[in-house]
Amino acid sequence: MIDADAAAAMSLEDYRRGFAVAMATLLAEFNAYLARDGADPSADSVGFRQHALWLSQDELAEMIGDLREVIVSRMGHDPSPERTRHLLSPIVFPAEARPLPSPGKQAEPDTES
Repeated sequence: MIDADAAAAMSLEDYRRGFAVAMATLLAEFNAYLARDGADPSADSVGFRQHALWLSQDELAEMIGDLREVIVSRMGHDPSPERTRHLLSPIVFPAEARPLPSPGKQAEPDTES
């Protein structure tokens, strides 16, 4: 876990290395799961999906807050005979560069009264 101040101080290369370590760890965990006797991805509801979402910075922040709320509300569950430990690894990053404002174009004046 990297706090906001540490993340802001990271270089692009730091992010590249950190992501590579996170992905290598995730791959190792997944391979360990598949190597277990009785591994059954379908019965275990294993999933990996990728969704492209068009979001403003505000919408992205809201979505992250919503996801955080859903995840954190379940993090305090204690182990029990009916619970299996699951790994959830959300990854969010822009799939393309942010659009740049058109040169010389100004916002239209608000004409509604």
